[in-house]
Amino acid sequence: MYDPSPIAALLVAVCVGVACGALSPVVVARRWAFAAEGIAHSAFGGAGVAWILAIMLPAAGSALGVEIAVVAACLTTALAMALLSRRRGVSVDVAVGVVLSLALAVGFIGQGVYFSATRMQPVGFYALLVGRSDLAWIDALVAGAVTVGVVGVLVLIRRGVLAFAVDPELARSSGLPERAVHFLLMLLLAAVVALGVRLAGSLLVTALLVLPAATAGRLTRKLGPALWLSVLLAPAATLIGHLAAAQVDWLPPGPAVVITATLPFGVSLLKR
Repeated sequence: MYDPSPIAALLVAVCVGVACGALSPVVVARRWAFAAEGIAHSAFGGAGVAWILAIMLPAAGSALGVEIAVVAACLTTALAMALLSRRRGVSVDVAVGVVLSLALAVGFIGQGVYFSATRMQPVGFYALLVGRSDLAWIDALVAGAVTVGVVGVLVLIRRGVLAFAVDPELARSSGLPERAVHFLLMLLLAAVVALGVRLAGSLLVTALLVLPAATAGRLTRKLGPALWLSVLLAPAATLIGHLAAAQVDWLPPGPAVVITATLPFGVSLLKR
């Protein structure tokens, strides 16, 4: 039985922040913000496919069915982007733009089809856009496992990640399996986006992958402190934003988290 818990929701907020903060420096260094946005919007498109299938197969429209569709869409989109970026003559920005627009269209069409057939809103429609606060212990368990996995992989291959983030061509010439690192990081990005969508929503989760490292980079030029600062800023934003949303009935968690993450960046702009 799905039993929401305030403590579980706080743990999810912290886990999402840590995972996003750990991957944020890579996203900023490689300029993957738009790619992350495309993956995030594909989650909404995946849910739209599940809602359409639910007309004939009700299980597809359940909470579990929608979650599976979201994760599958994120992973598929990340792999497609990684493959496209390896092909010459293919603009990744154009591909991401197409995926982003198509995913939103499919998501809203799925919602419309489901509502027309059942006269009810599909499961997770609003939450997928702006996040949710009614999270249970199963969500905390999944969030903890994803966060441990993402951080663990980043620590294990930290030298390769650093080389790839700074200069992929140099990493390739030095014998680093740059292609493998690229695909692995895109899969990690998909996992973090799929996790972050639960708290911040598909429209806003990208902010958690950009703002922490962007803020840290303005506050310090040293790589080590910047990495730690990014990992600290993101969970602080998710935790404070979630607590604010829990206290204000009309405030969704996604916008609250984004505003909280934006404030330190605004302050950092005052620093020369």
